[in-house]
Amino acid sequence: MIICIECSKNTKDQLDKLLGAGSYRDYSEVIAVAIANQLLLHVRPKDQPAVVLDETRKTDKPMRKGAAVEIQQDGRKVARARRVEPAHNDLSSYGIPEIFRTHPMRPTGPIPEPSADSTDYGISLPQESWIFGQYNKLLPAKASCRALSNLLTSDKGIELQQAAKQIAAEATNLGAHLLMLDRRFHRDRDEMHSTAFPGPGNPDKGRIRYANQFVGALNKEGQISGLLVDLKFINRLSHRDTKISLTNAGWKFGLMDNPVLDNGTETDAEKLSEEERGFLLDHVLANVSREHSAYLAILSAIAEGADTPDKLRAALGAREKDASKSTSAYLSTQRSGAISRMIDLSLLYRDRDGVHVKYVITDEGNAYLKRTKDTR
Repeated sequence: MIICIECSKNTKDQLDKLLGAGSYRDYSEVIAVAIANQLLLHVRPKDQPAVVLDETRKTDKPMRKGAAVEIQQDGRKVARARRVEPAHNDLSSYGIPEIFRTHPMRPTGPIPEPSADSTDYGISLPQESWIFGQYNKLLPAKASCRALSNLLTSDKGIELQQAAKQIAAEATNLGAHLLMLDRRFHRDRDEMHSTAFPGPGNPDKGRIRYANQFVGALNKEGQISGLLVDLKFINRLSHRDTKISLTNAGWKFGLMDNPVLDNGTETDAEKLSEEERGFLLDHVLANVSREHSAYLAILSAIAEGADTPDKLRAALGAREKDASKSTSAYLSTQRSGAISRMIDLSLLYRDRDGVHVKYVITDEGNAYLKRTKDTR
């Protein structure tokens, strides 16, 4: 049965907040529960006094777990109950942290040279040499570049460990907010914005992973790893320095407006704007051979008919001259990560039919292939 109702904007906002809490699947379920509760109020005995929380005891401070709440009937104190903290899936109180929302109008810190490629541009690289597959999303890279643009307030740069720790902590709140929006807009697996951000389920592990993968980490030899350095968005100020800053490309990407971080949350926004996607594709084509090699190999293979996971695995394996020394699981991660980043750039999409998946190249993907051929 379909029933249409008219409601105010305030009521609609309240419905959205209930959905964002994660306890209801859709508007229908919220309304059905509300009607059932209202019916209970109507059928209760008339002489039963109403039970309300003491409104005079409100406080802006968050209540600790199990804190006492005074319950009154007709103005008389009758009991003290224990208030339980919201479940970890109640995400309605989160928002976009300021470190991701605001940004300077121009670079405000030092600009190091990007890291040099270890391979010649134009060489077809094996899957082992592609950007690590666990760096599988580009919205976290955008968020981290934006956060760094706010942290870089002097010409001295910032310690990588300090930046990674601070950004990852803020990314936990951002991830919870994005998960709320994923639930609100019923996004499927490929469209979810919260993927790769730390979540409320295991925040400590998520923060460490985010810090290492989407900000950066230094090994014992002083080498930086992570998606930002692989995309040439950050680098050390000198080979002896542990401080880092955004490169020219990193500053440009971080300061661009983003539909998710800058334009509010009332609409089902895309992860990246058309301007951001265009910038990234130009940057990869011109400067990031490891990523470009992955895009070119995958798009070419799909265009030639390798449009399922099994066919693509076989086609990419046949393209490599030497037998791979890596495990099949690692190569699968490499392919999956590159494909996910390509989906973020609208180069292709997964057409799912139950458990079956087919890869489809978009107009943007065909245009990238054509540009590659034209530059040879």
